[in-house]
Amino acid sequence: MISKNVYCNEFQGSVHVSAHVIAAAKYEILHQENSYTVTPEDIDKGYIDIAHALSYSVWTNSHNGYLMTFAFNNRQLEKINLIDKHNSYIISNEYEEIHMPHQGMKYETKELSLRLYLSADSKPGIYPIPLAFAISAL
Repeated sequence: MISKNVYCNEFQGSVHVSAHVIAAAKYEILHQENSYTVTPEDIDKGYIDIAHALSYSVWTNSHNGYLMTFAFNNRQLEKINLIDKHNSYIISNEYEEIHMPHQGMKYETKELSLRLYLSADSKPGIYPIPLAFAISAL
């Protein structure tokens, strides 16, 4: 809170001013894989790894970090494991939220790899990655 005395000919008083900064986040997708290929070997293994599947730059003024909200169409896959340098996150529902920490008010570049767990009825072929996301400040 900021306080300042105000002087006027015959009156003296104080005015209290405070400000509340609304949390904001900005991001830019630098790279995003859009599809994956299933081979018979992948079906035997049960999963496919996609290194460097998503790269993005993010900024927030929130001390609490930011929220990544994922929409997952799980008709082709059982679940998706998101992997960054320090953590691993499982996406298995149609809608998931993940709290991501953030240090300071500067842009950070983040990179995620994916492990796609194939459903029991998977067939060889090329498929779109059924995952979309958005970022918002906490």
